Amino acid sequence: SLLTAWSNEELERWVNAYQEDPHFVNVIQTRKLETDMNRPIHPQYFIAEDNLIYFEDVLGNLRLCVPRTLRAEIMNEVHNTITEAAHAG
Repeated sequence: SLLTAWSNEELERWVNAYQEDPHFVNVIQTRKLETDMNRPIHPQYFIAEDNLIYFEDVLGNLRLCVPRTLRAEIMNEVHNTITEAAHAG
């Protein structure tokens, strides 16, 4: 596990990016309109209090969902940051 702290600006950037991603807009809107929380339409998604969206796998592990507009940046950061990369180059 990795614990991090989000700046307000970064958190706002992610929440806004979810609003630009058609898939996550659907997840957010559907969740707001749901009346039976025991049978959600998108049960694999969890929206946290800070409005970040997580995917819950079959083992119950939560994985942060990355909005489409941020994916290239995140992949580049994870791949090219020396402390995060599994290999050089």
